[in-house]
Amino acid sequence: MELLRLEKFGEWYTAQAAVDGTPCVPFHFHASERERFPTEESLMAFIERQARMLIEQYGDARCPRRTGLEEN
Repeated sequence: MELLRLEKFGEWYTAQAAVDGTPCVPFHFHASERERFPTEESLMAFIERQARMLIEQYGDARCPRRTGLEEN
């Protein structure tokens, strides 16, 4: 996993990662979630899990798949 972006805006973090060269769509999590991951390793594992799930659901962030809501 390659961390592409991890930024904090007020009480929110924005993260984006690439798994095997495929970037996921950016995702956000509240700063209180950060407390659940006391080490850098545990935070990176969380970001990788989220990235893999988003890639599976939406595909490559450079050309994401449409979801059912967008097709209506």
